Formats: sequence, structure tokens, C-alpha cells
Amino acid sequence: MPAKRNEFAEVDRDGLLAAVGGQIIGGEYVAGVPSDDEGRTPPPGVVALARWIQERGWRPVLLLGPDEQDLRAPLREALPEALFPAGSNGETLTDVRLSLALGARLSAAVAMDTGIGHLLAAAGTPLVSLFGPSNPERWRAVGSPLRIVSARPYGGPEIARIPVTAVSSALDELIG
Repeated sequence: MPAKRNEFAEVDRDGLLAAVGGQIIGGEYVAGVPSDDEGRTPPPGVVALARWIQERGWRPVLLLGPDEQDLRAPLREALPEALFPAGSNGETLTDVRLSLALGARLSAAVAMDTGIGHLLAAAGTPLVSLFGPSNPERWRAVGSPLRIVSARPYGGPEIARIPVTAVSSALDELIG
């Protein structure tokens, strides 16, 4: 049975607030999970989407996994207003309960078909789930309002083919 959105809102509040420097209190926050299979520069779509999120009056929150740590500095430079929550190691959000608590505080999230996307959905976070080569009918997240954006209608299985306008439109449908 899917988790209820507020069920995790109070989980490890001290840890959650420490993870984001006490900054996720009230307001509208939209998370993105950047990933790049081609190189180690911030994917242009991530930066463009985060700027679109800011223009809407929301605050971008970027969740970096262990393989994206080298993107932290260039993303911070490109997006100085974005938040970069981290777990107890100061780098990645590795605690499942903390991830669920963070998800409960977000207004929405955008993620590729990854573990963190599934955790955010379990927390009830409205989710735009991006699919490349994997099958969304089989692997889609459950537990939250969901919009799926697949790369295939844009010419191939590469996530980078998905235009920012497709993702921003899906976000508008969820929380606009």
C-alpha cells in the first residue's frame, strides 16, 4: 500500500533540517535529481529547468547521488539559490528515512527512473519521472501523483532528448 504523504513529515526532523542547513521550512521547493551519462558537466536541461523553477517562485533542490558529486561545484556556480541537501556524510543523501522526510517537504520532484525517484514517490511527493530506455509501464514509481515523460517520442532512448518544455509542462500539470 502506498505511503501517505504526511506519514514521513516528522521523521528525523533534526536530521532533515541539518541536511539542508535548516532551509526547507515553509515555501515551495521542487527537487531535481541531475544525472549525466555523457560527461561530467551539469546537464544543460537540469540548469534550464532549475532556472524555470526559480522563475515560478519555487526554490530548486538538487539531490546528488554518489556518482554526481563532481557536479556539485559547477551546479552551485550555475544555480547559487539552489539547495543541495546531504546526509550525515556531508555529500549524499543516503539515509532512506531522511530521504522520505525530505520528500514529504517538497512540493514536487523531477527524477529519472532511479531509486531516489521511487523513494520520493513513496513519500507522496508529486513526481515527474523521466524515462529513457527503460519501460515506464513496468518500472514507473507508485505512491504519488505522477507524470511520466519518455524520451522515445523525442527521437530515441536518451534522457537528454527530452525538452525542458516537456518537463516544465508536466510540473505545471502536477502543481501549477
